[in-house]
Amino acid sequence: MTQQTPTAEVSDTPRPGTSRALVCLVGGLFATLLGVLPSAWLGTERFTCPKNVLFHAAALATAVACLAWGRRWTLDAVDLSLGVFAGLSLLSALAVAANPWLTLVSTGVTLSGSMLFLCTRPLAENGRREAILLAVVLVAGLLALTVLLEAYGPLKGLSTRRAPGGTLGHRNRAAHLLVLSLPVTWLCLTRARRRPMLAVLLACAMLTGAAVTLTRSRAAWLALLVLGLGMGVAWGLAWHAADATRRRRTAGFIVALLGGVGVALVMPNTLEWRGSYGDSLRRIGEYEAGSGQGRLVQYGNTLRMIVDAPLLGVGPGNWPVHYPRYTTRGDPSYNVDAVVPVGSVPQSDWMGFLAERGLPAMLALALVAGLLLAESWKRARNEAGPEWGSEALALTAVLAGLLVMGGVDTVLLTTEGMFFVAVMVGALARAQREQVVIVPGVARRRAAMVLVVLLTGGPLVYGAVRGWARHLVFLEPQTAERLERASRLDPGGSEARLFLGSMKARAGQCEEARAILREARNLFPYSEAPLKIWSQCARSRRDLAREAPLPVQ
Repeated sequence: MTQQTPTAEVSDTPRPGTSRALVCLVGGLFATLLGVLPSAWLGTERFTCPKNVLFHAAALATAVACLAWGRRWTLDAVDLSLGVFAGLSLLSALAVAANPWLTLVSTGVTLSGSMLFLCTRPLAENGRREAILLAVVLVAGLLALTVLLEAYGPLKGLSTRRAPGGTLGHRNRAAHLLVLSLPVTWLCLTRARRRPMLAVLLACAMLTGAAVTLTRSRAAWLALLVLGLGMGVAWGLAWHAADATRRRRTAGFIVALLGGVGVALVMPNTLEWRGSYGDSLRRIGEYEAGSGQGRLVQYGNTLRMIVDAPLLGVGPGNWPVHYPRYTTRGDPSYNVDAVVPVGSVPQSDWMGFLAERGLPAMLALALVAGLLLAESWKRARNEAGPEWGSEALALTAVLAGLLVMGGVDTVLLTTEGMFFVAVMVGALARAQREQVVIVPGVARRRAAMVLVVLLTGGPLVYGAVRGWARHLVFLEPQTAERLERASRLDPGGSEARLFLGSMKARAGQCEEARAILREARNLFPYSEAPLKIWSQCARSRRDLAREAPLPVQ
């Protein structure tokens, strides 16, 4: 006999009060993933700045709207484990982080993403699951379309360095999200009731197949192979139990996906790749040279950082602050001569979380995934019905793909990746057994809304200010006036201080340069750039080290 997991206030009929929260959630998802400002408006920050602001704004609006209609809140083991992860991240931020501004950015992504996940689950349980999943597929289809338009000419030049990335501006990040969307596309396709919707979903599958192929993202390709193999085996075992309609639509999904791949392979594009697609496929597991070897070097150095700070890490967002201490000779991730010697995030979600948050936080996050997988396995074994079984398969596939890509690239450490995964997994994850029940009164709901504003407002405001300051820094021609304004706007902006200090040093204004470079070195105490710039004033490196000692760890 099938036993359904108990949950509170579950309904297949949408509750009227959820409409506003759904609009905030879905509207924020579309705006964050597809919104791009013209280059003339925000220069190099036209991709990251508006997405950061929209992400936190969507989390704020959705959380407040959910608190407004919710009268009874239930938390299961998944919610509590995620709360532990967010709490440990906040503890690490307050206790050990050396650069508080990077911490504000990184912790804000975690807290806003957690809010979106916790809001998506009750919305899905109250009749909005289908709408949310459909929105995930449609936004992925539109993202794939922008990738193709960039690759084939109409949007050429949209992302200059990481093409074709479409409205994300980065081909790897676009490919990650598109691959993760495929299980949801299949799920919605098997449930569609109208022919026009079937056509739209098949088109999304074809667009996604073509776009993922054109990105040549090896992490996404590897995840797609793992995901496809796992889903194929699982579906093959259950093929006899599926009805004829479900089998036909699954076959149609595969044909559409492969059709998109075929079109991408044979249709000429404007991309200037040097090697063939076969070369990229053969290098999918490369680790003895190229980027694969660079990742292994970075992982080894990051592992030493983890060993030195296993409990709370070095603080959210502070991996680039400490990485120069652990770099080794020949490390391609580190450029000692660059103003910013290392990237803002490591080349792995899991290494990043371990290094920045510590082992206990990583275990809490792993527990979230473990609980979701265990529930999916239980639903599949208990045969809770074809609908729940398909959801379990889709959720398992998403988590498997995320596990692979998070091991070799970053997904959850980016705002768009966190938003997309939080909404998608939140909609697929059915409620488990209640652990905590909260029935807040009006006063407590208002207090919770104030807390939401405080947690999301800081990262939202700072993200907007930081984006404008970085726009001023990289605006040509570079002037001292703009650099000074950027330094005043962004107290965590090291680039503005380094460029301004260099300008002052070349002009012989050494006292002003020293004060500015000291501020930059306090933000990144292990960077060589301030010392090298200071040497232009014919002073020894030891002078700056003596006047601005490294912070005590």
